[in-house]
Amino acid sequence: MTKLIAITNAVNAQLTSDGRPTDDPTKVLGADLHYIEPTMDNYLQAVKGLLQTAGYTFNYPAAFVAEALTLNIAGLIGRINDQTV
Repeated sequence: MTKLIAITNAVNAQLTSDGRPTDDPTKVLGADLHYIEPTMDNYLQAVKGLLQTAGYTFNYPAAFVAEALTLNIAGLIGRINDQTV
């Protein structure tokens, strides 16, 4: 599985697990999906775990949590891709 597919799958799986499934990649995590900083951090930690299971390492600085709230799903996938090896 390529890294981008693994990230996309992890992001979508966690959205579903959090009760926020969507097929619209333009939805913004904070404004549209109603994440706040504590729930966004929990979400990112869960995505990190899913990616680790898939053989990838996703690390992010604390400031990324606030940034993620402003991103749409497609943007989040791109930014996670930037920070995953």
